[in-house]
Amino acid sequence: MAGVNPFSLKSWDIETNPLLRRGVEHGLTLNPQYDAGELFSEGLSGGNSKVLGKIPLLRDVNNFIHELIFKKYVPSRKAAAFEALVPQYRKAYPSWSDEKIFTEAADHVNSLFGGINWRYLGGSMRTQDLMRLASLSPGLDGK
Repeated sequence: MAGVNPFSLKSWDIETNPLLRRGVEHGLTLNPQYDAGELFSEGLSGGNSKVLGKIPLLRDVNNFIHELIFKKYVPSRKAAAFEALVPQYRKAYPSWSDEKIFTEAADHVNSLFGGINWRYLGGSMRTQDLMRLASLSPGLDGK
């Protein structure tokens, strides 16, 4: 992969990190608009299982795990991978512009971790929702 420690959970902030800010400007998805955690938990605490959603301890543990994975861990690893890939791309392709490096690194990270930036590709949320309904695939990644 990109030489990123999978056991680390470092905080990231695009306001204080100009490299990550440039990554987001070039398509990197760190905070997706479509919550993958909801799809993952659909059978557990979503609308399909009313039992688990009503058991306070299990519901709280489930919510904690999903918050940790989808809102902290995955974005943290994506940020670290992007920070590791940009220098690797600069070294491997010295003739590329910064714009090309950031775009390719963002695309690489999104491909590794999921999170296609549909808005960056010109897709609207309404079109995505209609396509999910038409294809009967509500689990498509709409990040």
